[in-house]
Amino acid sequence: RTEHYARRVELIRERLPDAGIGADVIAGFPGETEEDHRATLALVENLPLTYLHVFSFSARPGTKAAGLSGELPPETIKRRSRDLRVLAAQKQAAFLASQLGSRLRVLTLRRQGEDHRGEWTGALSSNYVNVHLADHWPANQMLDVQTTATEGTHLVGHACSTARFN
Repeated sequence: RTEHYARRVELIRERLPDAGIGADVIAGFPGETEEDHRATLALVENLPLTYLHVFSFSARPGTKAAGLSGELPPETIKRRSRDLRVLAAQKQAAFLASQLGSRLRVLTLRRQGEDHRGEWTGALSSNYVNVHLADHWPANQMLDVQTTATEGTHLVGHACSTARFN
């Protein structure tokens, strides 16, 4: 099953080289061994994933998982979640770096702010990259953006068109 999943992710990358590919991962599922955890880390590291949603296992009443034996200590679950989040941050940084200097199609969001670069508007690219777009723009605008920098978990860019929509 792992091979089937891996091949599907690789097919996405082959057909859509700039796709943002994410995965949900549960850390510390009952019965998960250290070997299982290492195998998960290796799989994530080897796949062209660009972001992860990492969840620490917690039993939910009424679910099959709540009745499973092999519950792990909370400190083990926290460590494994942290391991996955560190790897996720590395993968995300590498993907952002690969998108630096590219032209992306973005949808402006209702997030605005100001930082050392000046005013910005939050935007989401068609391949799920968060972009801080220079200046304030109305929400729900589709724009072409030239990316100019990476900053934390987002790219910085400016609109390729000077047309403003109010």
